[in-house]
Amino acid sequence: MKTQLRFLPAFLMLTIAFVPTKAIDYTISFTGSGASTTVDSVVVQNLTKSTQVTVPSGVQFILYDPASAVDELNLSSGKIAIYPNPMNGNATFTFLSTFVGKAQITVYRLDGAKVAALNTDVQEGKNSFHLSLPAGMYLIQAQGTDFSYSAKAFSVSTSTSEPKISFSSIATNSQQQRAPAADVKLLYNAGDQLLFKGYAGNYCTIVTDKPTGSKTIDFKFVECKDVEGNQYAAVMIGTQIWMAENLKTSRYRNGDEIATTTKNSIPNDSTSKFQWAFERNESNVANFGRLYTWWAVTDARGVAPTGWHIPTDAEWTLLENYLIANGYNFDGTSTGNKIANSLASTTDWISWTVEGAPGYDMTKNNSSGFTALPAGDRVSYGSFFGLGSHARWQSSSEEGTFGWIRYLGYGNNFVTRSTASKIAGYSVRCVKDADTAQPASSNQ
Repeated sequence: MKTQLRFLPAFLMLTIAFVPTKAIDYTISFTGSGASTTVDSVVVQNLTKSTQVTVPSGVQFILYDPASAVDELNLSSGKIAIYPNPMNGNATFTFLSTFVGKAQITVYRLDGAKVAALNTDVQEGKNSFHLSLPAGMYLIQAQGTDFSYSAKAFSVSTSTSEPKISFSSIATNSQQQRAPAADVKLLYNAGDQLLFKGYAGNYCTIVTDKPTGSKTIDFKFVECKDVEGNQYAAVMIGTQIWMAENLKTSRYRNGDEIATTTKNSIPNDSTSKFQWAFERNESNVANFGRLYTWWAVTDARGVAPTGWHIPTDAEWTLLENYLIANGYNFDGTSTGNKIANSLASTTDWISWTVEGAPGYDMTKNNSSGFTALPAGDRVSYGSFFGLGSHARWQSSSEEGTFGWIRYLGYGNNFVTRSTASKIAGYSVRCVKDADTAQPASSNQ
């Protein structure tokens, strides 16, 4: 009894010490416009924290800060429970899953620091896990495909051991009452960079944002489908609408095949209208797209989807200038070309040590939503080179016997503008024709 009394004042002081002064609890709604007025689902990525959730249609999405006054769930509902709470170092954390699959359980201190995590399989029913926590106040979060639960936990333990989570048991009673659909929540601190990827049937639009309150994200869906039926995600950057994937088609817009060749040496003239999968391996196309000569992408039959075109050198420059002027440099400045990681995808790049380069810290990449992948290229003398290390994209502009291109490398924090051989095979990003409505916006 004396031991319990000694713990009580410490517990009360701990509770008082962590009383939040300002809550972050933003409700984000989604609407569709343009080619679709409905939104089937949204994948939300916190690029700053490297976390992700999927928000199905009709489910409320909430951004929350564990250091603030997050509303606790009604533990009597059966969806989630921590017992005992407060705990003397050890407790059982139980939550209800309505499916068989994967989940992540994470323990945060109330200052936002992640102190323990467990990736695990879950079964339909009540899934229980053992918590071992030193003295403190914590937020416990469980996230899976169709749920996101969180609750606060208090520990009054004198132990100095590290926080731990481990599997305990599963109760799969088929008669167990199913929980109602839960809100989907994502950990968010002010200033975190979020990427919203909205889906409506075959349409996909990307929006990036740093919310400062509850708001509605409007996905303005546009048709972006090539002649072979490949559908592409779109992203608005400034006044431009870009494909957020590399072109994959092996046919012109009229259905004619774009030739390919195994010859290393090809002439630098209009007879060299070719495309390749990297290393002629078709399995590379789904992720990285195809590589095209300048002669192929400027053919009058067109390789871009209807309503889209190959960007000019000036349109590439417009993209770069917008990103620089609007603070997309890795250091937050608005002068100089330091935008490489804002364009690069968060996967597939070789690691490197130059800050702001795509390979430096991939969790900080893709703030623009452009999702540039290191697709490599086919050099003018026939070899394939650079998958994972760099990307080059064609433009429709030329300088004598050369074409203007853009280069993004794993070790550089800038985008390079240069000329290159018209018979080299490079990636292609298309830009929407100017007379079409914008595809993506967010409104307070």
